[in-house]
Amino acid sequence: MIIVQVIGGLGNQMFQYALGRHLATKNNTELKLDISAFDWYHLRTYGLDNFNINATIATKEEISSMSKYGRFEHLFRHVLDHITPYYERMYIRQRSHSFDPNILKVGGNAYLAGYWGSEKYFIDIADEIRKDFTLKKEPDWITAKISGKIVNTNSVSLHIRRTDYVDMGVTLPTDYYDRAIADVCKHIDNPHFFVFSDDHKWAEENLSLPYPATFVTENGAKKDYNDIYLMSLCRCHIVANSTFSWWGAWLDPNKNTRVYIPRNWFQNSSVSNMTVNINVKDINPESWCEI
Repeated sequence: MIIVQVIGGLGNQMFQYALGRHLATKNNTELKLDISAFDWYHLRTYGLDNFNINATIATKEEISSMSKYGRFEHLFRHVLDHITPYYERMYIRQRSHSFDPNILKVGGNAYLAGYWGSEKYFIDIADEIRKDFTLKKEPDWITAKISGKIVNTNSVSLHIRRTDYVDMGVTLPTDYYDRAIADVCKHIDNPHFFVFSDDHKWAEENLSLPYPATFVTENGAKKDYNDIYLMSLCRCHIVANSTFSWWGAWLDPNKNTRVYIPRNWFQNSSVSNMTVNINVKDINPESWCEI
């Protein structure tokens, strides 16, 4: 049994699931999700149940039997490393935001806690992951209406994340979007921009869009899975420093699509050592255009 701790926003949850799915498939065992963190973590809600995922929810007993050791693991880490490699233990906590190939050596009985932000953790089963992240229910009428507009235009998804990022000082500069938009206009005829954001007022006031734009405001946090679905339908993507729009672009089945992604996710040096920091060397797919 593979149990994966699920926490954070929907994009983070999808990375956590994807690694667990890969390991469960590789070891021919079942995947279970520990969603107990949402009992106290109220910044986001559990959202994977909106997709056709291949996993069940772990019971308290299953979680306890595999994770209780991890509470004290940090006290004995150096001693244990000389006895058993950490990736061969039952409880495995992510040690770095860089891709760790040793995680793929995990056997069929493990509990994993971390964010696992790289396609390298699941690229071998990419087709299965894309199937798992199809919507469980048919899109509502407004999402269906927007999707029709997306597939009938030279659509470009553009995502801006602010709210909590403003307080943390890690919002992307408008120059990133200006440069990405300019390059889009060089390569795509008559683009139509579909803007996704948690601060649409700011986006409307600060984006310079030389072509038609639709600001997708209908879904919000409670239906954010619909926004990922809509992003995946677009023909080009301008991704924020966010796993949310990362997945919107990655789920696009068109292998020749243009995707723009920030070279530096968090430019503020004051947060460079925080756990929020992500090694873009591993999260940014090689085929995507870094700006």
